[in-house]
Amino acid sequence: DDFAVKGCQTKDGGYGVLCITESNNGDVTGFKGGIDIWVLRLDANGNLLWEKCYGSSAGDNPMSIASTSDNGFVILGNTNGSDGDVPFHYGSFYTMDWLVIKTDSSGTVQWSRDLGGTDDEGDGNGAIMQVDSFYYIAATSPSRDHDCIPSSWQTSSSISDDFYVLKLNDSGRVLWDSSYGGSNDEEAANARFDVRDSTIMIIGTTYSSDGMVTNFHGVYEDIWVLKIKKDGTLVWESALGTANLEEGYDLCIAPGNGYIVSGVTQLAIGGLDGWLSALDGNGNELFHKAYGGADFDDHCSVVPITNGYVTAGSSASLFFTEGVNCDTNNSGSFFSYWESWPLEIKNASEMNKISIYPNPATHTLTVAINSASQDNYTITIKDILGRCCYCKLATNLSEIDVSTWNKGMYIVQIGNPGGGFYQQKILVE
Repeated sequence: DDFAVKGCQTKDGGYGVLCITESNNGDVTGFKGGIDIWVLRLDANGNLLWEKCYGSSAGDNPMSIASTSDNGFVILGNTNGSDGDVPFHYGSFYTMDWLVIKTDSSGTVQWSRDLGGTDDEGDGNGAIMQVDSFYYIAATSPSRDHDCIPSSWQTSSSISDDFYVLKLNDSGRVLWDSSYGGSNDEEAANARFDVRDSTIMIIGTTYSSDGMVTNFHGVYEDIWVLKIKKDGTLVWESALGTANLEEGYDLCIAPGNGYIVSGVTQLAIGGLDGWLSALDGNGNELFHKAYGGADFDDHCSVVPITNGYVTAGSSASLFFTEGVNCDTNNSGSFFSYWESWPLEIKNASEMNKISIYPNPATHTLTVAINSASQDNYTITIKDILGRCCYCKLATNLSEIDVSTWNKGMYIVQIGNPGGGFYQQKILVE
């Protein structure tokens, strides 16, 4: 098996593709045994320039890759090996450490570091990035020793997973580490550097309602977003979600000083749906929306484009309340193959100034748009199967008769001429 996991763009317009491989033939050379980290260097047209295997004779898993200022790569993975490119190993064979490898432009290893503690750095998610002449790792660990020294907020009895951030110098030596979380688990998924204020944004999931986590929403898990300074100091944190399950996967920088957060939510439309939140520069949620159909859908990544965003993920649903399913012959079964679906989301413009009430509604549903402009807003209401029940233009206030509608769940969608879009689930009883 060979799987692509992450990618990055290089200065010359080409790409570095981070993969996992169990192969020792075909395009794969230099296989070290077990499972290896495999990196492809492609030109701008996708032609293979070189490929290299990294790791040990044991298990080595890829997590993140970034191009560096000297045209090389820095790679984050985890390993339970202690040979090959892995200098040593903390703990037992059954626990993983982080593995950081720095290469030159031809893929030759310049240095490698085994990092972590005696516990298990086995979570496969995380990120590595170069900032100035340093490297930052954002990942997950329950360890409390070696390179994972817990921060002062933690109690000595805590054995849960936490977000960890490690700063490395240009030779891979750990300069400091800092942990973030509560008494239950936290799982870091991705991180990005915000050049606007030289901060690091981290996205993931929290199961905690204490410690550093405030405003936890439910009994399961919430999306958790952190903004930290380059010295590890917390600027703010924001827990996002409902009383159901939410998990955070990715975020991107939004125009102005805000952020778009991508993840999944449970039972908003179907079994599992894509989730997007818009945050202001202080971490306050402006609004959130769910995307998907009656079955299982998720968001893996989100990136900005001109006047909007694109998110990519996978789906087992036949019909969507947002977006287009690319296979009309799909049965919609969870056990059918999963298919990718990109979805463009326009920028928000005054879309956090909308009230829809009462919810549940019995006789009349009111849609109030608190806007100084007299723009015409499009109000569309669809049932859970995506059939349109109502569609009209409005300015500020609309009262909609729902007394004859079938009881059940409906999706209210509101759009304005500037490209802003808002969606809310309502119940008609």
